[in-house]
Amino acid sequence: MAAGRASRRVFFSITLMALAGAGGAVADSVPSVELTAPAEARLLAPPAPAELDARLFPLPEALEDNVNFWTDVFAEYTSEQAVLHDEEHLDIVYAVLDYSRLEASDLSDVEKYRRREKAAGETIQRYSSILLALANDRAPDDEDHRRVRALLEGLPGGSSKFRQAKDRLRIQTGLKDRFAAAIERSGRYMSEMEASFTRHGVPPVLTRMAFVESMFQEGARSKVGAGGVWQLMPSTARHYLNIGAEVDERFDPLAAAEAAARILRSNFQSLESWPLAVTAYNHGANGMRRAVTNLGTNDPGVVLTQHKSRTYGFASRNFYAEFLAAAKVYAHRRVYFPQVQPQPPLRFDTFVPGLYVSVLDLAHQSGLDLDDFKELNPAFDGEIWQGGLLVPKGYRLRVPSGSAERVAAAYDALPDSRKSPYQAGRRHRVRSGDTLSGIARRYGTSVAALQRANKLRGSHLIRIGQTLLIPARGGVYRPPAPAPTRVAQAGSAPKASDGAPPSPPDHEITHVVQAGEVLSAIAERYGTSTATLARLNGLADTHQIRVGQRLRIPASGGA
Repeated sequence: MAAGRASRRVFFSITLMALAGAGGAVADSVPSVELTAPAEARLLAPPAPAELDARLFPLPEALEDNVNFWTDVFAEYTSEQAVLHDEEHLDIVYAVLDYSRLEASDLSDVEKYRRREKAAGETIQRYSSILLALANDRAPDDEDHRRVRALLEGLPGGSSKFRQAKDRLRIQTGLKDRFAAAIERSGRYMSEMEASFTRHGVPPVLTRMAFVESMFQEGARSKVGAGGVWQLMPSTARHYLNIGAEVDERFDPLAAAEAAARILRSNFQSLESWPLAVTAYNHGANGMRRAVTNLGTNDPGVVLTQHKSRTYGFASRNFYAEFLAAAKVYAHRRVYFPQVQPQPPLRFDTFVPGLYVSVLDLAHQSGLDLDDFKELNPAFDGEIWQGGLLVPKGYRLRVPSGSAERVAAAYDALPDSRKSPYQAGRRHRVRSGDTLSGIARRYGTSVAALQRANKLRGSHLIRIGQTLLIPARGGVYRPPAPAPTRVAQAGSAPKASDGAPPSPPDHEITHVVQAGEVLSAIAERYGTSTATLARLNGLADTHQIRVGQRLRIPASGGA
């Protein structure tokens, strides 16, 4: 912290009084607040960890207060607290709202949220009025106005600085409890992520960025479309990961970590500074290159604090400071979170199927729990777990540790009819007038299933000429029938009778015709011919099949 600025850290806590009256009756109006003494727990925090090599990750003096602020957010304030602070000068903290009594009440979540928002809004309005009174030199000589005046005493400027500060009020919710949960989840991935970063020539301490990005929430999604632990945008992720109907590897923390490492390495090669490379992960490499060019330096103390642009907002300005704070808190987790233990690392083997196959079949045939497959393969679309889509051929399927041979044997034991060179389902080319709901009705599926299978964010976002994957119908899973066993009596041999109908194939499956299906597409799906299906099912006209009709499908195709 810069010398002579410690006084700005003086703030008061505001306790939200959610309950009032005997028996805890709920107050109808927004609760009042009370001021309590300030806390200075940050001053006792441990130093920066050794893994944050100052040569690679310097802490400019101008960012010290920011790092201290985020350390408090991560390790001192819970999600039941909110900090009212100055958006640019993070050492200026006006108040802390405490919602713990509100959260412990029996109010609905909607009502709790409403009261939190209203209390936050009134607190902002209260301090806006104080700052405006100071700016107009009409402030009463009371404790609140004297305290706020003292908080801004070190800032340059006369009365105008109070007016400017009024427009910089911001509320930050505490993250201590979320950080604790993130430490637990991180144990599943951290060692492998560090190894991945090391392989790509990236300092392994940068894996702590995942705390800032998502708090290690595997299914995290942002409002702008970023996804997964590493919050990758689809347009960026496609350069590094598999993103398709069946798989979105942004939601696989380990696969996404490989992409993050490559992005960071590319950023560093372009910017020649790890602080700028880290910031570029949030702001974009092009934006940081423009900042370096405009300022004539890649000194992070200059670039990160002095760069101005429309898109370089609060999140980008603070991203590097948040990373430093997260790395510090994680390194000293036994001090900040003595009762929290990271979960054990994931252990798994891999199996690569040669053809498309149902994970439900693999789980059933191998006797393994489907939930184990789910835990190890978070990149899979939900339709895979429902049987609507198949595990892609060539995909490195993770299986429980020690079970690779068992899964391979289960795959080999499946009849050929349960494996396919093609993905399940059909394709539909969007035509003028098509709607997603209409397409769903036509094929007997749901809008939600089409959205999942095609990664559609809205029910109206389809375009003429677009090809949609129509997932196979879900429903009750039917395990593969066991292969028939032929038993011959001793001393005898099977005889063929003249004029008898041809014997059915050793393995045969039944396909139930769905809405919109045609025989040629069914034949293509199962690797056989239209003529074979027509002959096997006694069809005089290959165009006359009906929804619900059961077709015999030869396991090995046929001519």
